[in-house]
Amino acid sequence: MKRVERVEQMSEILAKVQKCLDAFELALDEYKNSQKLIKKLSRYYSSKIWLSDYEADESGKILREIGEGKSLRAINRGALSEDGIYNAIWLNKRLARDMKKLSNLICKE
Repeated sequence: MKRVERVEQMSEILAKVQKCLDAFELALDEYKNSQKLIKKLSRYYSSKIWLSDYEADESGKILREIGEGKSLRAINRGALSEDGIYNAIWLNKRLARDMKKLSNLICKE
């Protein structure tokens, strides 16, 4: 490979790496900031309050509370999904483990 080709190739690689690093830095900041929210969700999901909310939803109490003429689509009930919060907590832990492994590999180089 000629010098000019090599310099151009490495410059393209550098541009791709910089773009990736910039995007990751933003995503990492957002991910770090989400940890308080994940802890809050985890406490809610493992509490008696979540179970009470879930049972109220299953029995139709929530629909009655929002009023006649409205549908359950009028409110976001995603936190009452049996798997939603659990899956978010599990994925958060898996991502943390993956980042730890990657970090260890990068730091060894």
